[in-house]
Formats: sequence, C-alpha cells, structure tokens
Amino acid sequence: MTRIPTLRKGLLLSPHSASKSTVMKLEIYNLTDRSLLCHWGSKPSQEHHILLPNQPTNIKTPNRSSMMVLTAHQSMGQGGQKDEIWLSTTSFSFIRRRRALWMMIEVEESAPWTIYRCRVSRRRQKLIILSKRDPLSFLSGLSDFVPLSSLCLPGTHDTLALYGWPVAQCQSLGSSLSYQLQSGIRVIDIRLAVKEEGLVAYHGLVPQKVSFLQVLLDVHDFLTDPASCRETIVMSIKQEDFATTPPSDFSALVHKEIQLGPGGMGMWFLENRVPLLGEVRGKVVMFSRFGGDGAGWEGGLEGMGIHPTKWPDSEKETFVWACKDTLVKTQDW
Repeated sequence: MTRIPTLRKGLLLSPHSASKSTVMKLEIYNLTDRSLLCHWGSKPSQEHHILLPNQPTNIKTPNRSSMMVLTAHQSMGQGGQKDEIWLSTTSFSFIRRRRALWMMIEVEESAPWTIYRCRVSRRRQKLIILSKRDPLSFLSGLSDFVPLSSLCLPGTHDTLALYGWPVAQCQSLGSSLSYQLQSGIRVIDIRLAVKEEGLVAYHGLVPQKVSFLQVLLDVHDFLTDPASCRETIVMSIKQEDFATTPPSDFSALVHKEIQLGPGGMGMWFLENRVPLLGEVRGKVVMFSRFGGDGAGWEGGLEGMGIHPTKWPDSEKETFVWACKDTLVKTQDW
C-alpha cells in the first residue's frame, strides 16, 4: 500500500485503498461540540460539507483517489466571519474488512479528535468523530447540571477479578483499580466477602487478594488528586458470601469500613436518587447490591445509595425499576 503524504496542517483521511473509480458513501456522525468542515483535496475548496454537532451527515467520496480534510468551523475576527482552522496532521487508509466492527483510526497524538469507523458494506462506511479528552479528567469539563443518568460512563465487569483464570478472572493482572481509574473507568463493580481481617474482594469462591480498605485508599487517592478531583466514581457493591453471612452483618461492616476509611462518609453520595454531576464531583456514588434493612445507615434504606427494590438473578432480559423520578433499566445476564 502506498503511503499517502501528510500536509503540515489538517486532518487527512484517504477514502481509497482499492480502485480509483470506486465511489464510497460515508455516514459521518459529528459528536463534538462544534461544527466541522470537510472537503476533498489537499487545498481548501469552495465545495465542502458542514458537519453539524450530533447530527448524521451523508456524503459521497469523489470517483478518484483523493483525501478528505476535516477542519474546525468557528468564528474568527469581527462580525462572526467563518473560517477554516487547520488543527492537526495525520492520514490513514480505509482498510476494507468483512466484519462490521468499529475500529479506532490511528491519528497523531496532537490531533484534537478521536475517530472511529465501521465498514457497513463494500461501498459504505460510517465515521464517528469525538472530541479527544483526557481519560484522567474527562468529566471535569462537563456542566454541573448534567444528570448522571444522561452520561455514558465506561465501567468494568467484576473490576477486581484479577485471579482465577479461566473461571473467575475478568481483568488482566496489570489492570489494578488505580490503573483502571486513570484510564477512564468510572463505574466499578466491587464484590466482597467477610473474612477475619475484614471485607475482601472475591469473585464467587475465588479470593482476589485486595481488601476493601485498599479499594477505599485507591479511590480516595484518585478523587483527591488535583488532576482528577472533579471526577466522580459509581461503585456497585455486591455481597459474594450471601450464603454464609447474614445481609445485616455484611451491611454493617460495609458501613463501618467506609466510616473508618480515608475520606470517611463525606467521600460518598449515599442518597437513593440519581444526582446531578455537580453534586458528586470528588465523590463516590454508591450503587448498592447488598441487603439489610438500612440499620446503622443515616436515613435507613434511603441512605444506602441507589438500589433497586429487587435484583433478579441473571435476568436475560432487562428488568425495570424506579429510582425516584428516574426510570432505570438494568441488564445483568
């Protein structure tokens, strides 16, 4: 494959890796917060497409080998004059794949966007353009008035399951909780059992060699770091030893260790409702998957965090429940 030379400025996309006469249809989703321009060729052109935020745009590539240039569309100077701003330099080829998988397009580190593409058919592809954000602090710039339920937060299944391959292990050995948080994970799935030394992470019957105290330390360090102190973490807490430990004992020990741990109860949002992002910056939102009657918790059951009234075991379809004025659908198969 011939390497396409890059310009000194601009984000270049090569639409052709096969026949020069192929016309490809592109469905582009601009998921940034500003309008973008795209045009074909290495120089600014009068013929361009405006990619409005949060709207799909359908375009066709020229029937010759060319390059698509993405630029920011913003006001310049007085009078609101519009101009093209060349932001960064990179180029790539549309690699034709038989499977319709979303793939990240490699761009230079200085590029302002993250771009994904999916091959729908031989002559049709989709592009998604996202503003590049720092995974350490990607929530920091969002409005305080955004409900947590309107965000798509990345999470990990059985976050601390580092051991017990092939039955119990879900994460690689290098994926410590601190590493996951720094990589952008904001929903963590913590499963605990009661031992003599206190609460310890388990997956089923397999111990995971991490105490709940260590979890609290890692979370506290992350939420008090100046680079990530405006983030929030949703922590699901589940009891793994429900067959041998009464739910009330487990609940009491969770409360005790949180109270005595770093940050104490002040590090937590424990109300049974979906908060606004501004209410929970620098805090952990509890999503409780353990029982008990709320004894010992301020507010009783209403002070044990967000929780459904029931949790079906391995429900293949979603189950629906109301968290105050928010309708919640949960899938846990």
